[in-house]
Amino acid sequence: MFLRFLAILLAVAFGSALVAAKPRKRAKKPAATAAKVEKTETKPQPAKAEADDEEADEKGEKDEPEVTAKKAEPINTGDEMEAYRQVQNRKVVIVQDLADLLLMYEGEFGKFKSPDKRLQRARELDYITSGYEATDELTLGLLAHALVKKYNAERGWLNWLTGWERYALRDAQEAGIIPQRSAPSHRLSGEQLFAIMTDAEDYATKRSEWEKGDQK
Repeated sequence: MFLRFLAILLAVAFGSALVAAKPRKRAKKPAATAAKVEKTETKPQPAKAEADDEEADEKGEKDEPEVTAKKAEPINTGDEMEAYRQVQNRKVVIVQDLADLLLMYEGEFGKFKSPDKRLQRARELDYITSGYEATDELTLGLLAHALVKKYNAERGWLNWLTGWERYALRDAQEAGIIPQRSAPSHRLSGEQLFAIMTDAEDYATKRSEWEKGDQK
């Protein structure tokens, strides 16, 4: 009887131990999950990486040098031959170069010692229209206006009516002074400017011969 009672006590004690052990084993799982979450949260944040990339991009943009085009300066010499040579060697001619060259053809270059005075004289002759500065790049439209004026080329009614450079260019092309299919905004080198001036002189010579022939 005593042995049976002892066996029952041992069975109850062993069962209680098993029941008490099971909750402790289950309680370990949340701890592992929490550790896993902690481990996941310690990974680098994408937002920080993107912010670093943006900062690097901004730094790179600031480090890029700014490129600015330097304007050509007027030829400041009273020596006509030296000015002629420098204009011819220009990669891109400016308005002052046209004023100087036209005064050379007029025989007035030596009368004005400074570029400002020569430009003023070219304006008085209506070769250079208002709105242009000495250092502006010379356009084909302004050149056409000056040559139609200087060589008295025949002007169409649209040029008479508006005075626009596009119509002056059309008249200069009709006269054979400027090549066809040229845009008013086209820029010129010194060599191109001299080639057109040569054509303008040829036009003036031929026109003079025609007029003399008509008078006979």
